[in-house]
Amino acid sequence: MSNLEKRSLTSEFELRNAEGQPTVIEGYAARFDDETTIGGAFVEKLSRSAFDGTDMSNTVALFNHDMNMPLARAGNGLELEVDDKGLKYRFELGEQSYAKDLAENIKRGIVSTSSFGFTVKEDSWEKRDGLNVRTLESVDVLFDVSPTTQGAYPTTEVGLRSMDAA
Repeated sequence: MSNLEKRSLTSEFELRNAEGQPTVIEGYAARFDDETTIGGAFVEKLSRSAFDGTDMSNTVALFNHDMNMPLARAGNGLELEVDDKGLKYRFELGEQSYAKDLAENIKRGIVSTSSFGFTVKEDSWEKRDGLNVRTLESVDVLFDVSPTTQGAYPTTEVGLRSMDAA
């Protein structure tokens, strides 16, 4: 898909896991109004209405946007919520070997960012202080939310916690 875009955001991860309880990954895949430089070419931010009307019906949680590492799916364990901060996601971690590896990498601080894969319905551009600034006004389809090893935005977050703590 040629118009699929992916953005990764850096933020702190929090890990909580009570003995004998399922482990939950929770974080923000996107935060409103935060700016980041994309590929050294332009600055980008998300408007507060960017996810109004977005198709999230087939969104999957992946590790590093890798379709070979599915973790959850909308309607099958993946919860998505747009709140005053941004796009929040949550899912219970499964028993896949890569899911256990992901949990360990989050605990150790190796994986510390979140990301989202999307297509754009509407954006706007302006020139500010010699820089091109893109505002994502409306996301058309949200394909995935992903804990990632490298991030673009500075304030996304992901963490592990027990289901009771969540």
